[in-house]
Amino acid sequence: EGKEVKVAEWGKGQLVGELALLFNAPRAATVKAKTDAVCWAIDRFTFRNILKDVSQAATKTNAEFLKKVKLLQALTQAERNKIAEALEEKVFAKGSTIIKQGDHGDCMYIVKSGAMNAYVDGNEESVHSYGPGDFFGEKALMDDQSKGIRAATIICDTEAILLQLDRNAVFGLLGPIHDELKERSANYSSQKASDVALVTTNAKDWKCTEWKLDDLKKGKVLGKGSFGIVCIVTD
Repeated sequence: EGKEVKVAEWGKGQLVGELALLFNAPRAATVKAKTDAVCWAIDRFTFRNILKDVSQAATKTNAEFLKKVKLLQALTQAERNKIAEALEEKVFAKGSTIIKQGDHGDCMYIVKSGAMNAYVDGNEESVHSYGPGDFFGEKALMDDQSKGIRAATIICDTEAILLQLDRNAVFGLLGPIHDELKERSANYSSQKASDVALVTTNAKDWKCTEWKLDDLKKGKVLGKGSFGIVCIVTD
């Protein structure tokens, strides 16, 4: 009703007023100096150019890092570049909870730096640990039985930097490895599906034979599409 309400307070090194520059919007609040202050002002054009340069540098750095992520090595560099553009970098302090078992999940994470552990059902003993190049959180997105619910709680063992990929990006950009992600999610509690190949040997009997991928020799790539890569393998 016309009364001013304090919603935030800024200090040295903090930024204010950027939203109006980013979105061509009117100022959303009035900012008043509490003490004598010295501020640096920057115009819209310069601000956007700086952001563009920073964003391009971060994307290039992340694209190089993604080469080291085993899951993404089957992709082309162009495909990894698109993923890098969609990533959002998140910083977590030691001891912080990244995801919590039972919560709804709408993104997955790739570990850029740091270490973390997974816990289930409130047990203090870790069931899995993660480090740079590892990823988690895909089960809630890919496994139909999960219904979008997180299967474990992930807690930082150290300060960590994670690369977050939201649901739309996962389904839109990870098409070539979609099946691998889904199988890995379905076999979360047992064996990684990427270590086993199940092949139907007879269409009538629908019998399955199991081989280790290490026992098979990878040959020529037959095709590559939105939902996977098809190649010839021999025993």
